[in-house]
Amino acid sequence: MRCTVRGRSGIVAGVSGDGAIQWRAVTAEDGAGWARLLLAVEESYGTQDIVGAEDLVEDLRDPYVDPERGTIAAFSEGSMIAYAGLRASPGATGRHEMDLHGAVHPSQRGRG
Repeated sequence: MRCTVRGRSGIVAGVSGDGAIQWRAVTAEDGAGWARLLLAVEESYGTQDIVGAEDLVEDLRDPYVDPERGTIAAFSEGSMIAYAGLRASPGATGRHEMDLHGAVHPSQRGRG
């Protein structure tokens, strides 16, 4: 199955599996599902760093985050199964710092 990211020309993801995958930017309404995804990831690593939905939504409000252009998430059957986000902040020396983060649900890893 190949999924084109709607509204983002040139971004195509190869996804294997039977279900349809929807791709879109992360929104404040995704906070609870995003927190569940991160909890599953932490549990798979044997750690228990718990991040609350409110904290994640607050991160989207960071002035150095552009949720519409700087985040993307994959959803299957209404659940967030992967995400990536970018924070770009200017440095005092004229250099920009870029922080790219993301995660894939343990049940979805290795699928392309």
